[in-house]
Amino acid sequence: MAALIVTHQRPDLDACTAVWLVRTFIEGFATADIVYVPAGGTYENKIADTDPRIIHVDTGLGKFDHHQLSERSSAAERIVAQVIKTQRLGENTIAALERLAEVVTAVDNFEEALLPQASDDF
Repeated sequence: MAALIVTHQRPDLDACTAVWLVRTFIEGFATADIVYVPAGGTYENKIADTDPRIIHVDTGLGKFDHHQLSERSSAAERIVAQVIKTQRLGENTIAALERLAEVVTAVDNFEEALLPQASDDF
């Protein structure tokens, strides 16, 4: 079986960003197929993270999902944290990834609705 990235149907910004991060930064997944499952689901109803050729993002309650957590988080943030921890990256790349994760996490947690002005930054 080729590498697979699994995310939920009708992907939001977090799911799309998470897929891009996996394809860009996780070895062996640059050309991985993408499979869509119902929100919360897993590929073939198997437990997430049991097959190293399959990465679930923003679904499945695995290491790159955040819906089982009580703290503010996102799938993108969890992937960025692992990438920064496990890879040698330059300062600018780390800063860009952290910023990307922050914006995606804010949007995924509906924080843009709390900004006083539409043009305000997170």
